[in-house]
Amino acid sequence: MTHRHRRGYGRVPTAPRPSCRPRAADAHPTRRPAHQRARARARLLFLDPSTQKLFRDWDSVARDTVARLHLEVGRRPWDGDLAALIGDLSRSSAAFEALWAEQDVTDRLSGSYRIESPGLGRLSVGFCTLVPPGEPDQALYLFTPEHEGPPRAVWAAAVARRAGRG
Repeated sequence: MTHRHRRGYGRVPTAPRPSCRPRAADAHPTRRPAHQRARARARLLFLDPSTQKLFRDWDSVARDTVARLHLEVGRRPWDGDLAALIGDLSRSSAAFEALWAEQDVTDRLSGSYRIESPGLGRLSVGFCTLVPPGEPDQALYLFTPEHEGPPRAVWAAAVARRAGRG
Protein backbone atom coordinates (compact mmCIF):
# COMPACT_ATOMS: atom_id res chain seq x y z
CA MET A 1 0.00 0.00 0.00
CA THR A 2 1.37 3.40 -0.91
CA HIS A 3 0.29 6.81 0.36
CA ARG A 4 -0.13 10.15 -1.29
CA HIS A 5 -0.98 13.58 0.03
CA ARG A 6 -4.30 15.21 -0.78
CA ARG A 7 -5.06 18.75 0.18
CA GLY A 8 -6.98 18.78 3.43
CA TYR A 9 -6.91 15.01 3.91
CA GLY A 10 -3.27 14.33 4.85
CA ARG A 11 -1.89 11.01 3.70
CA VAL A 12 -4.43 8.90 1.84
CA PRO A 13 -3.71 5.20 1.17
CA THR A 14 -3.79 4.26 -2.50
CA ALA A 15 -3.39 1.00 -4.38
CA PRO A 16 -0.02 0.37 -6.02
CA ARG A 17 0.28 1.62 -9.56
CA PRO A 18 -0.01 -1.11 -12.20
CA SER A 19 3.67 -0.68 -13.12
CA CYS A 20 4.65 -1.67 -9.56
CA ARG A 21 2.72 -4.96 -9.58
CA PRO A 22 4.50 -8.24 -10.35
CA ARG A 23 4.01 -9.41 -13.89
CA ALA A 24 3.52 -12.96 -15.15
CA ALA A 25 6.81 -12.57 -17.04
CA ASP A 26 8.62 -12.18 -13.72
CA ALA A 27 7.24 -15.46 -12.38
CA HIS A 28 7.51 -17.61 -15.51
CA PRO A 29 10.87 -17.68 -17.32
CA THR A 30 9.43 -18.52 -20.74
CA ARG A 31 7.17 -15.47 -20.60
CA ARG A 32 10.08 -13.07 -20.47
CA PRO A 33 10.54 -10.74 -23.43
CA ALA A 34 12.80 -12.13 -26.15
CA HIS A 35 15.71 -9.84 -25.26
CA GLN A 36 15.71 -11.09 -21.66
CA ARG A 37 15.78 -14.73 -22.80
CA ALA A 38 18.82 -13.95 -24.98
CA ARG A 39 20.56 -12.51 -21.92
CA ALA A 40 19.78 -15.57 -19.81
CA ARG A 41 21.09 -17.84 -22.58
CA ALA A 42 24.30 -15.78 -22.79
CA ARG A 43 24.93 -16.16 -19.05
CA LEU A 44 24.33 -19.89 -19.26
CA LEU A 45 26.53 -20.41 -22.32
CA PHE A 46 29.54 -18.45 -21.14
CA LEU A 47 29.44 -18.89 -17.36
CA ASP A 48 28.35 -22.53 -17.01
CA PRO A 49 30.98 -24.96 -18.37
CA SER A 50 28.45 -27.82 -18.57
CA THR A 51 26.75 -26.17 -21.56
CA GLN A 52 29.78 -26.99 -23.70
CA LYS A 53 28.89 -30.65 -23.14
CA LEU A 54 25.17 -30.04 -23.68
CA PHE A 55 25.50 -28.27 -27.05
CA ARG A 56 27.57 -30.35 -29.46
CA ASP A 57 27.81 -27.27 -31.71
CA TRP A 58 28.53 -24.91 -28.82
CA ASP A 59 30.69 -22.61 -30.98
CA SER A 60 27.82 -21.95 -33.37
CA VAL A 61 25.29 -21.41 -30.55
CA ALA A 62 27.69 -19.07 -28.74
CA ARG A 63 28.38 -17.08 -31.94
CA ASP A 64 24.64 -16.69 -32.61
CA THR A 65 24.01 -15.62 -29.01
CA VAL A 66 26.71 -12.93 -29.08
CA ALA A 67 25.44 -11.68 -32.45
CA ARG A 68 21.96 -11.42 -30.91
CA LEU A 69 23.38 -9.40 -28.00
CA HIS A 70 24.97 -7.00 -30.52
CA LEU A 71 21.54 -6.60 -32.08
CA GLU A 72 20.02 -5.85 -28.65
CA VAL A 73 22.66 -3.20 -27.95
CA GLY A 74 21.60 -1.47 -31.17
CA ARG A 75 17.92 -1.66 -30.19
CA ARG A 76 18.47 -0.62 -26.55
CA PRO A 77 21.60 1.55 -26.28
CA TRP A 78 20.26 3.09 -23.04
CA ASP A 79 19.92 -0.29 -21.27
CA GLY A 80 22.33 -0.29 -18.30
CA ASP A 81 21.54 -3.91 -17.40
CA LEU A 82 22.59 -5.03 -20.86
CA ALA A 83 25.82 -3.03 -20.62
CA ALA A 84 26.52 -4.59 -17.21
CA LEU A 85 25.91 -8.09 -18.59
CA ILE A 86 28.32 -7.51 -21.46
CA GLY A 87 30.93 -6.17 -19.05
CA ASP A 88 30.52 -9.18 -16.73
CA LEU A 89 30.74 -11.67 -19.59
CA SER A 90 33.79 -9.90 -21.07
CA ARG A 91 35.61 -10.09 -17.74
CA SER A 92 34.57 -13.68 -17.00
CA SER A 93 34.87 -15.38 -20.39
CA ALA A 94 37.68 -15.14 -22.91
CA ALA A 95 35.43 -16.88 -25.46
CA PHE A 96 32.77 -14.19 -25.07
CA GLU A 97 35.34 -11.41 -25.30
CA ALA A 98 36.73 -12.83 -28.56
CA LEU A 99 33.28 -13.25 -30.12
CA TRP A 100 32.19 -9.78 -28.96
CA ALA A 101 35.22 -8.24 -30.67
CA GLU A 102 34.09 -9.75 -34.02
CA GLN A 103 31.05 -7.43 -33.91
CA ASP A 104 28.70 -9.76 -35.80
CA VAL A 105 25.08 -8.61 -35.66
CA THR A 106 22.26 -10.99 -36.51
CA ASP A 107 19.00 -12.48 -35.32
CA ARG A 108 18.90 -16.12 -36.35
CA LEU A 109 15.25 -17.02 -36.74
CA SER A 110 15.63 -20.67 -37.74
CA GLY A 111 18.12 -23.46 -37.60
CA SER A 112 18.91 -26.45 -35.44
CA TYR A 113 20.66 -27.33 -32.21
CA ARG A 114 22.64 -30.51 -31.74
CA ILE A 115 22.30 -31.54 -28.11
CA GLU A 116 23.86 -34.26 -25.97
CA SER A 117 21.08 -35.07 -23.49
CA PRO A 118 21.96 -37.14 -20.40
CA GLY A 119 18.58 -38.89 -20.56
CA LEU A 120 17.95 -39.15 -24.31
CA GLY A 121 21.41 -39.22 -25.86
CA ARG A 122 22.25 -37.35 -29.08
CA LEU A 123 19.46 -35.09 -30.28
CA SER A 124 19.00 -32.72 -33.14
CA VAL A 125 16.27 -30.15 -32.60
CA GLY A 126 15.06 -27.78 -35.30
CA PHE A 127 13.78 -24.37 -34.31
CA CYS A 128 11.84 -21.58 -35.91
CA THR A 129 11.15 -18.17 -34.36
CA LEU A 130 8.06 -16.20 -35.33
CA VAL A 131 8.18 -12.49 -34.50
CA PRO A 132 5.15 -10.24 -35.20
CA PRO A 133 5.98 -7.15 -37.30
CA GLY A 134 6.77 -4.17 -35.10
CA GLU A 135 6.91 -6.27 -31.91
CA PRO A 136 10.54 -7.42 -31.47
CA ASP A 137 9.96 -8.33 -27.80
CA GLN A 138 7.23 -10.82 -28.68
CA ALA A 139 8.22 -14.17 -30.16
CA LEU A 140 6.89 -17.67 -30.60
CA TYR A 141 9.53 -20.41 -30.60
CA LEU A 142 8.80 -23.71 -32.32
CA PHE A 143 11.06 -26.70 -31.63
CA THR A 144 10.79 -29.99 -33.51
CA PRO A 145 12.86 -33.18 -33.36
CA GLU A 146 14.93 -33.82 -36.46
CA HIS A 147 16.20 -37.06 -37.99
CA GLU A 148 19.07 -37.72 -35.60
CA GLY A 149 18.11 -38.94 -32.15
CA PRO A 150 15.60 -41.19 -30.45
CA PRO A 151 12.30 -42.17 -32.07
CA ARG A 152 9.20 -40.04 -31.50
CA ALA A 153 7.90 -42.43 -28.81
CA VAL A 154 10.96 -41.64 -26.67
CA TRP A 155 10.38 -37.90 -27.20
CA ALA A 156 6.73 -38.27 -26.22
CA ALA A 157 7.68 -40.14 -23.03
CA ALA A 158 10.22 -37.45 -22.11
CA VAL A 159 7.66 -34.68 -22.67
CA ALA A 160 5.07 -36.57 -20.59
CA ARG A 161 7.58 -37.01 -17.73
CA ARG A 162 8.40 -33.30 -17.87
CA ALA A 163 4.69 -32.42 -17.72
CA GLY A 164 4.18 -34.80 -14.77
CA ARG A 165 1.97 -37.23 -16.68
CA GLY A 166 4.31 -40.18 -16.88
